[in-house]
Amino acid sequence: MHVLPREILSAYELLTEVEQGLARLTSLPALIVWGDRDQALREPQRLAWERTFPNHRTVILTGASHYIEEDAPDEIVAAIRDWWPGTSNT
Repeated sequence: MHVLPREILSAYELLTEVEQGLARLTSLPALIVWGDRDQALREPQRLAWERTFPNHRTVILTGASHYIEEDAPDEIVAAIRDWWPGTSNT
C-alpha cells in the first residue's frame, strides 16, 4: 500500500488520457457505486463523476470505505442487477 500512491502519481499521463477518453462515453448510462466512508474519494469526486455522466444512477453504500467490493459485495451486485436491463434479483 505504500507504493500505490507513488504509482498513481507517476501514471499522471495515462490517467489524463483515460479522463479525456471518457468524453466519448458521457452520453451512455452509468451506474456510480460509492462508499460513504471512503477516505480517499469524497463527495467532490463523486459529484465530478455525476457531472461527467449526466445519465447516471448513484448508489451510496452506507459504511463502505475505499474498497467497496470488500465492504459491500452483495449491495454492489444488487445495485447492478437493479440498474442493468434484463437482470433480476433472483
